[in-house]
Amino acid sequence: MKNLSRSFLSSLLFISSFALAAPSSPNANVEKQIDAKQQRQQAEQDAAILAQQTQSANVRLEGEKEASRGFPQNEAQCFPINQLVLTDYQAEEENSSASSLKLIQPSQFSWALKSVYAERDFALPACIGSEGINVLLRRIQNRLIDLGYVTTRVVVEPQDLRSGMLVLTVIPGKVGRIQLQDQSAIPFATRGTLWFAMPMAQGDILNIRNIEQGLENLK
Repeated sequence: MKNLSRSFLSSLLFISSFALAAPSSPNANVEKQIDAKQQRQQAEQDAAILAQQTQSANVRLEGEKEASRGFPQNEAQCFPINQLVLTDYQAEEENSSASSLKLIQPSQFSWALKSVYAERDFALPACIGSEGINVLLRRIQNRLIDLGYVTTRVVVEPQDLRSGMLVLTVIPGKVGRIQLQDQSAIPFATRGTLWFAMPMAQGDILNIRNIEQGLENLK
């Protein structure tokens, strides 16, 4: 901020010295006013960028603090849980009775459950309340993001915890559409270009690493 103020002050001093050295004319006055306005706008933009960067840094720090919180012990309101299950989201069937009878299928991301034990402050059986559930969700979510599944989410659907089982639901983020825009002077990209370059297709689970690999292949 000091550098920004010093730069802005130097610009003003330069404008002032120029005004003393040169004879005044209508065109010169207009040009100086425009230049001063541009300097002010630039200073405001620089200040806004600095404020945004500071805010982003604060958000990251808060996120790191939140992620580092340990599993809460002795919550006032909790349920004894002896089984933790990760399942994939499925749209409700029209026949609710048939839907209620269907078995819970393990998620294709079940390997992410290992992340809840990484801090060595959680083990089953455990008495888990709302705060503990949020900690488990956050650990699994962070693990998925670390591995590139940035649009996949983990949630808790309504359930009866008196059963002793806690079910966490994964909502996979999928690729909706892949579109290639060739803006080169002589376009050469075709559908085949995408097919060979991108290691994913419409409907696949989105992984940011696949996107990065595809962009690398297109170079």
